[in-house]
Amino acid sequence: QAQLDAVHQALQSTVLQDLGNSVISDYCAQYRAWISSSKLNTVTGLDTLPVVAFSQGTTEAFDNFYIRHHRRRFRVFRGEYIYHKRIWQRHYQHQWAFMDVDSLKINDAVIVSWPFADTGNTHDQFNKELFDNCYRLGVPVLIDAAFFGVCANQHYDFSHPAIQEVVFSLSKSFPVNALRFGIRFARDDFEDGMQIYHSTQYVNRLSAAVGTKLMTARNPDITFSKWRNKQLEFCNQFGLEPSDTVLFGIDTKHKYDHYNRGSIQTNRLCFSRYYESGKLAVDEH
Repeated sequence: QAQLDAVHQALQSTVLQDLGNSVISDYCAQYRAWISSSKLNTVTGLDTLPVVAFSQGTTEAFDNFYIRHHRRRFRVFRGEYIYHKRIWQRHYQHQWAFMDVDSLKINDAVIVSWPFADTGNTHDQFNKELFDNCYRLGVPVLIDAAFFGVCANQHYDFSHPAIQEVVFSLSKSFPVNALRFGIRFARDDFEDGMQIYHSTQYVNRLSAAVGTKLMTARNPDITFSKWRNKQLEFCNQFGLEPSDTVLFGIDTKHKYDHYNRGSIQTNRLCFSRYYESGKLAVDEH
């Protein structure tokens, strides 16, 4: 409820303000400051990704990545965000593969979430070796950092030249998924739709203004700190490993295989809808 109240107050004050030409630049500047303000995570190297664009959540950046690399084969780890698989199965049927199917090839393009979508932890192959290999082959990499703002213990330097773009969203940190605001940090000016929209400020200024106010009011560590004890309680209750992303408990004993999202090793259980009530629904399976 406190998060909903914060959004309501931000909307009320934003409606009354001038949504002028500084709104988008203020939003981008505040987003960089917000990311770097975390005490629970360490993010460096964003200064090597100087080309910034407002994004409708992270999804708009994904769509532009698909379009820009439509002649390549897309690669993801098993258990990655399901949106990619659903789009590729319909529109890029023979142009994608899981990372464990074969080795990376020159014509590939990689998307990986950090923290990883299936566990809320850093993927064990999210490392310099992966990015060195991508850079050697000329494989572009997009990092999906949508869980930043609800996580801890994440440390990474995004200056590696293989990383072409890193995208963030506020949808997890605040109950604002329908307002669709995120950001893309890129190494180069792609001159794709997102960048053209951004350069002409033909984007959702109201969402940007609300996002700026929310980030000013709440740092990226608040949600994790607020719900960490409840997460640990739920994990202890159901025999789960606590994720570094406070929304999740991770099943490593295959007790909850009906929640499997593609990973061979683990299953992910999401607690977010139960935190306010303080009572986790009993699993009948």
